[in-house]
Amino acid sequence: MILSNVVSAQHNPHHKKRELVNLDKFDDKLIHFGFSLGLNRAGFNMNTDLSRSDSNTRGIEMRPQMGFNLGIVSDLHLGTLFNLRFIPTLSFCQRNLVYRSLDINGDKSFYTKPVESTYL
Repeated sequence: MILSNVVSAQHNPHHKKRELVNLDKFDDKLIHFGFSLGLNRAGFNMNTDLSRSDSNTRGIEMRPQMGFNLGIVSDLHLGTLFNLRFIPTLSFCQRNLVYRSLDINGDKSFYTKPVESTYL
């Protein structure tokens, strides 16, 4: 008896649930804002000619480090299927230059110089 009441209640049109729409007016706004986060790894190419150098430097090695990006997303709604986005982003990164050299006694020594950069 209880089972038949439950089954009949589900088929009753008066007991239909309304369909809920999440943020149904969100896409009607003209401008939307947000942010973006990301990771990067920056490097660069070096052409070194140590034969003309007067120092004891025997080599230079570039070691990229992990960095991150932080940006703001600006979205202008121009039409049903057409948006214009502007995403300015700051990129923070670092590379380490490792200088290999020989000291006066002929021992190897290493010197690390960080090269920090911020790009827009």
